[in-house]
Amino acid sequence: MSDNRAAIARAIDKLDHPDATLQDEILDGFSQRADTVRPVVLANLPVVNARVRRALLRWLKSQLNAEATLPLMRYVFDEQGTIAEQSGRSLAMTLLRRRARATESPEERGRLRAFAEDICGDEDPEIRRQALEILGYVGNIRSIHLVERCQADADPEVQRAAKRTLVALAEAPDDEAASPRPAPRLIKQLLNSAGPRRRQLLHRWRRHDQRAAIAIGLLRNRAELRREALQILLEEPTPEARPFLASIILDDPDGELSPLALRLLAKVADGESAGPDEVEAIRRAFRSSVLLSQAASCAAIGALKLTQFAPSLVDLSSSGQLALALEAAKALDRLVDESHFEFVEEVCESVRINERRRRQDPGERDRVELIAHLLSALRTIVDPNTVGVESVHRTAFEVLSTGARERPLRITGIDLLMASTPTEGLDRFDRWDEHRASTLVGLLPIAERPAIKRIGTLLYRGAPQGWSGLDKAARTLWKTGYVDLAEVIVPLLCRSESEKALQWLQEIADGDDAASARMARDFLRRRRNSQDIIDAEYISPDE
Repeated sequence: MSDNRAAIARAIDKLDHPDATLQDEILDGFSQRADTVRPVVLANLPVVNARVRRALLRWLKSQLNAEATLPLMRYVFDEQGTIAEQSGRSLAMTLLRRRARATESPEERGRLRAFAEDICGDEDPEIRRQALEILGYVGNIRSIHLVERCQADADPEVQRAAKRTLVALAEAPDDEAASPRPAPRLIKQLLNSAGPRRRQLLHRWRRHDQRAAIAIGLLRNRAELRREALQILLEEPTPEARPFLASIILDDPDGELSPLALRLLAKVADGESAGPDEVEAIRRAFRSSVLLSQAASCAAIGALKLTQFAPSLVDLSSSGQLALALEAAKALDRLVDESHFEFVEEVCESVRINERRRRQDPGERDRVELIAHLLSALRTIVDPNTVGVESVHRTAFEVLSTGARERPLRITGIDLLMASTPTEGLDRFDRWDEHRASTLVGLLPIAERPAIKRIGTLLYRGAPQGWSGLDKAARTLWKTGYVDLAEVIVPLLCRSESEKALQWLQEIADGDDAASARMARDFLRRRRNSQDIIDAEYISPDE
């Protein structure tokens, strides 16, 4: 064994030869028996010259393991300040960074962490930068203080590396994760902490299995950390937070905490009645000049079903502030019911205003969602047997004629027409003109399968009698294969009454589908009897 080590050492000495080809041959030979060569290379690393050391470091790139960590650290420490060694030290740091990324050994990770924290004060900015990158892999929350100081480094690259490392350390594992501190003790420490110590405890709090209970404790103590507590409770909402929310909103004149508290109130009190303090808190936030508070109050209004705010939500839904108008529309969609029919005209006007704005700026995706919520609210409050339903139809067709390519508008527009078109007494219903009927026919090629049948039903209810476009609609519906003959196609053909429609009805009457054949025969018989009566009424007296 000793002879082998001596031979390897002699080969290492030959790496100082100026012939690069010879150097490559020696290193290739090392790779063929790497397990034997590696310990000798690591032992000789401190005693060879800079040229040989760089060659050995390049060879170690492909032969790296935990055995190399300590010799590499020792080399980086011992050779600092020597200009000839700068490139070698940088290469050694690269190898250590690889080990930091690859190793799962707690001992090696701890060794690398301590090394990187010590070497962060090196004179070479490249070494400092790579030390920070190593801490990004193996650092913990105790490393944060050191990395924060590195943000003020004189070298811009080191500053950027420090910022990246801080982002990585935000998810660093907590040393106490296996045995977290009791919640009351952590609450007390958070209440008494400040500065870097508080930031460290915040990381521990966010990983605690009782973080929601800790957040409730901080709300109860009216601590400075209420913002962080509300953020955690928004992720893990619990009804235990509700008693504290109204007071937080009422004691927040600047609107810093109100948006979070209102969003949390909407989550924890969904569908339940609101207390007097909560109503007053929501009213105050709704009337405030803080946009975020206004938007969050809309969410709380919808969740708590505060119907007294419905007129204000209707007005707000046409606001020039898109985010605020969207929240108002969402709340209105949750809030209104059949008893709010008096708002139909106002909601229709809001839809038309937002539709004009959508056409001016088609890229506003939130505008599409806003209009869809308003159409959904109209569907809830509309009464198909009321005179004012014409305004609803006009609004729905305006949206469908210009925004049908937007799926939410297409779906809610068709649903609104279904809800606002009577199912009985169609003879008394003022049917749509051909332009509106053509708009519905134009939707068939882009409509989803469930909507195709609805469009056919709407054409039967609302298309004008004898309109020739019904033939095209029936043919299109038939080609889709999604629509039953008896349910939709035969009624459409009966309403068309064109020659082509009568011919197709005769074919259906002679077909194998019993239900559709019976409907077609009944219609043809009624039409023939009606025609006979008309002819009889006009028989000339001379005849």
